[in-house]
Order: sequence, then structure tokens, then C-alpha cells
Amino acid sequence: MAKTHWYREEYKGREDELISRQEVAARTGYSVRTIDKWRTRYDDCPSPVKREWRSEMGTGGEVWYVEREINEFTDKRRAAAGNRGKKKNTPLDAERYELVPTEIEADAERLRSIDAILKTLRKRVVEAQEERKVVARRLYENRRFKEKYERDNQLSGSE
Repeated sequence: MAKTHWYREEYKGREDELISRQEVAARTGYSVRTIDKWRTRYDDCPSPVKREWRSEMGTGGEVWYVEREINEFTDKRRAAAGNRGKKKNTPLDAERYELVPTEIEADAERLRSIDAILKTLRKRVVEAQEERKVVARRLYENRRFKEKYERDNQLSGSE
């Protein structure tokens, strides 16, 4: 069974506002290791909201951030990285520059759409996990009741 530690408890029940470190890496192209290093290198790096371990022993697991905060931070990191090593534009750059605004708008719209889907899915996963707990508990209790009932009836039937 997984173990969860909340660093910022005000986000309990607001999981749809969170993003995992793995998702940040997938969206930004940064490695998970780089994302981990930000916390020690940059004072303005957002603090994690929660950590989920894959086992009770506290091994493995995932770190979660507030999506809005980490997006602002990664935008700043990209801007800072873009200011290093400027090169002169080529004719191919000029051609691409003409196409990029359309691609930017299409990609931004697609990302908004994907984010909305992910938000809905995260919410549905949380709801499904809660429902699973209720159903599993009911199943356990019903099985115990059935076994006890059958056991009691065998004892009274054999007398």
C-alpha cells in the first residue's frame, strides 16, 4: 500500500491543482534529476506539496507540485537558458519564424485541451479510489457476514 506525506496540507482535496515531477519532466523536456536539483540551487523553486511512496518502507515514489507554481518557475528557467549563447539568425530561421506563430497557437490550444483532460482524469481517479475503498470494505464485511451466518447455521443445523 502506498504511503503519502503532505508538505502543504492546504492542498488536500485539491489534487486537480497538482502535477507530478514526472509530468513536469515530460512536458518541459527537463530530466527528473534536473527538477530535483532545482530545489537546492534556486531559492525561488516552488516547494513540493506532497510525496507518495510506492511502499510502506518509504522507497520509490513521486513528488507533487502546485501546477501553476511550477509552470511559472519552468518558464523563468527557460527564459534564463534562452539568454545564453546567442547566435546569428539564418535564412532557415527566418522561414521557420514565419510558421512558428501558427504552431505556437495550435500547440498552446492543444496543451490547454490536454491539461483539461488530465485535470478531469485526476479528479476521476481520486473519486474512483475513494469508491474502491468503500466497495472493498463492503465486500470484506459481506464475506465475513456470509461466512459467520453459514457457520452459525451449520452449528444449529447439526444439533
